[in-house]
This record gives sequence, C-alpha cells and structure tokens, in this order.
Amino acid sequence: MDHERDAERVRIQILRGMSPAQKYAQLMMLRRTAWELKAAFVRDKHPELSEAEVQARVAEIFIHATT
Repeated sequence: MDHERDAERVRIQILRGMSPAQKYAQLMMLRRTAWELKAAFVRDKHPELSEAEVQARVAEIFIHATT
C-alpha cells in the first residue's frame, strides 16, 4: 500500500472541497510561516542586525525567490 499516494489523494480531495476564500487563507498562512522561518534564519546567521534590517533582508530574499 502506498501511503504517500493515498495521502496525496486525500489532500487533493480536501483542496477541491475548499472555497476560493479558504484556499486564499491557506496561502496567506503558508506565506506568513515561510516569512517567519526565513526571518528566524536571518536572525540566527546575523544577530547584529536590527529587526528592521532582518525584515528588509527577508523582503529582498522573497523578491528574488524563484520556483
């Protein structure tokens, strides 16, 4: 039994059942989580930066991100 394939099927069913507003809310939550994780990484690597500088670095990283 392929659990990954089963999990993917369930995930797709859940997404198909969501309204556009629910999908957008999930997208924004994922984006916020990604931002917070990247900010934590920047803070860890550059403890000398102010919070404003951390946020500016994260913004720069996201602006230049590719898929």
